[in-house]
Amino acid sequence: MAGADPVAERHGIVMGTWTVGPTPATSFFRERAQQIERLGYDFLFTGDHIFQYTPKAECLTFLSHMAAVTERLTLGTSVMIVPLRDP
Repeated sequence: MAGADPVAERHGIVMGTWTVGPTPATSFFRERAQQIERLGYDFLFTGDHIFQYTPKAECLTFLSHMAAVTERLTLGTSVMIVPLRDP
């Protein structure tokens, strides 16, 4: 089609690093990320959170783990509270 945007549409998911109930094993998050990749999504984002209602993974640590267990997903943070990190 003439004039069509040559950039393909991409889809992603925002995945939280916290759960309700007992803290799951890291395999829970690994399996979700691999499933997201198998389903054809292009990117996976997670966010930062300052409230500690339940145990959760820190966002950069979480994304490092996701990078190790996926092959083609683009990873990123939807929100990152930079002042909470000591340079």
